[in-house]
Amino acid sequence: MAWSKRACEHLHAKNRAKERYGIDFTRKKHDEVVCIIHSSKFLHTEELTRRVRLYDIMLDGVLVRILFDRKRQQVITFLPIKEAGNDN
Repeated sequence: MAWSKRACEHLHAKNRAKERYGIDFTRKKHDEVVCIIHSSKFLHTEELTRRVRLYDIMLDGVLVRILFDRKRQQVITFLPIKEAGNDN
């Protein structure tokens, strides 16, 4: 059985959250992120495409950067945040 795009996006986001921020990204955590986005409690946003938007949010006291699929209302991935003055 093939996985849906929604399931693949969630699995990818879950792996990247653990790898980059040490966050256990459960469905409950996902719903919390969606609530933060819908209530405009994010720190920064940038439209990348009509479907994908970048958000900087506070999650469990940690500043995280995510890509969000607006069509599926789904977190796609967690991106690293480059620190000021750091070229990496």
